[in-house]
Amino acid sequence: MTNMTKLQEKLGKLRQKPWRRLLIVAVLVCFFMFLSSSFWSNNNISVSFNADTSKDLTFQVFYTTQPKTNFSEKESMKQLVKAGSNKVVFKLPIKNIIKFRIDPGSNPGEVELSDITVSGNKVVNLDGGLWTYNSHIESHSVVDGVLTLISNQQDPYIIYKKELNLSEGGEIDWCLFIISLAFSIFVSSVLVFYLSKFKILELRSRIEIVFLAVFFGLLLIPMSNISDAEKSIQENRMLAKFPSLYVNGQLNKAYGTDFEKWFNDRFAGRNLLINLYNRINALFNDKIDAEKVFQGQDEWLFYKGGGSIDNFQNAVLFKDKDLKNIASYLQNINDWSEKNNKKFYFIIAPDKNKIYGEYFPKMRKKRPDSQSRANQLINYLQKHTDVKVLYLYDVLMNNKDKGLLYYKNDTHWNALGAYYGYQEIINLIRSDFNNIPEVEIEGYKKTPHLKGDLTMMYPEPLQKEDNTQYNVPQFTDRMLCNPKQFASRSLVTCENRDLLLRAVVFRDSFTNILIPYFGQSFKKAQYIWRYDIRAEDLSFMKEADVILLIMVERSIVNLAGLKFNFNN
Repeated sequence: MTNMTKLQEKLGKLRQKPWRRLLIVAVLVCFFMFLSSSFWSNNNISVSFNADTSKDLTFQVFYTTQPKTNFSEKESMKQLVKAGSNKVVFKLPIKNIIKFRIDPGSNPGEVELSDITVSGNKVVNLDGGLWTYNSHIESHSVVDGVLTLISNQQDPYIIYKKELNLSEGGEIDWCLFIISLAFSIFVSSVLVFYLSKFKILELRSRIEIVFLAVFFGLLLIPMSNISDAEKSIQENRMLAKFPSLYVNGQLNKAYGTDFEKWFNDRFAGRNLLINLYNRINALFNDKIDAEKVFQGQDEWLFYKGGGSIDNFQNAVLFKDKDLKNIASYLQNINDWSEKNNKKFYFIIAPDKNKIYGEYFPKMRKKRPDSQSRANQLINYLQKHTDVKVLYLYDVLMNNKDKGLLYYKNDTHWNALGAYYGYQEIINLIRSDFNNIPEVEIEGYKKTPHLKGDLTMMYPEPLQKEDNTQYNVPQFTDRMLCNPKQFASRSLVTCENRDLLLRAVVFRDSFTNILIPYFGQSFKKAQYIWRYDIRAEDLSFMKEADVILLIMVERSIVNLAGLKFNFNN
């Protein structure tokens, strides 16, 4: 019998046993449908309600996924709601929900909410009588299922009293389901027929065929559920966005690289792999050092990015040309301010390791702090410019005995440290405006800071909560801000109508905790998250009486490349 005859005989037997192929096709169809389930099914928890407002508001929904957990900014979503009647829907990126809160925006006026539901494995209609109202809500009522809230304050919100204990539910898009099913059947049939012929023609074993099928199937898994999240909570960073093929009317030459970054940030199972990697590392080493943070004495955490180590050691000083460039930039701002009847102040907040260097990992300082880069710059500015500059090193060192001034697990100063810094800033401004009021402290409250930004830089299994108690100054807050989240990198505007002076503040994250204090001193303050002043900023500056540039010490090197050349 010839080889061709044997081959025809085997192909004939293959056609005589179609049930085998049908069984394999069915298995593959189920496998492909499982991989594509995120395409044709919608598994999530959603919150929906009708909102009737008299102005545009940014609604924010907070949620918790664990019992006895407080609400946090990381477990929340925002949505801009236009004035009028709107159906508002939040699709929450979680698998279960315990507690739930709605913030109707800062200074919302009158807001009507109705048909508030949370949907998961079941739909829960939230009774209008089962809400807790915070003190910023001035009045509320429930009539015919419509919840009316009235507030002209900064931070009104309502919390649903009962625990929801909902898990995610599934909703099938039948049109997409049929498309996915037809595609899966087609691909599976073609694949089985090809592999069957491949086995006979190439004399391959069943194990090799199964291996090939499984291998190509596994290649599809990373594409089965592409994440649409904007931020990675695990890594505390923004995820890459889907690239555009054309940028500014031209072909994007970096499209391939950008697409790879987008896919690497979002493929299915990425978070699972990161968690698995971190847990394996934590199993063998409980003192893993993160890329940008390390542990000092007494469980103090310190940032090591942004040249922080060199800055602690005072190892690097400014070159003459950098000093001249910075001085020119600041002097030009000062000249513009004087010409337009404004006052400009340059403020430097010390790095945490400068104030609490005794807890820093043992490293030898190459120069004393009196010869630091910050002091080098201040001496140069005082000698060659008219800029009013303030380095908050001395006031913080002199008040260390009053309580901790920086968080142990965070890069930033805390409310007490910021308060002492605020007092010095106001004293400086008072040399030009003797009528500027100062916040009146009514007492202190002890509060923990369980997880700081440095904590979040560690792998999740190594993130430890810190129960250290910090003194938080208490005062009557009469400030209204939009947006009310000071960590927003967009323009933040705060007003206190009882006051006189206006300010514009160019800043970084160290100013976040200063904003409530400034709110008791300025009639209006606008906060811009950057150090370089641009042409579009002049309109804000012309409205202000006071112009502030506030930055953390390790970042002052960023001023060397900036220019201010506006004469109007």
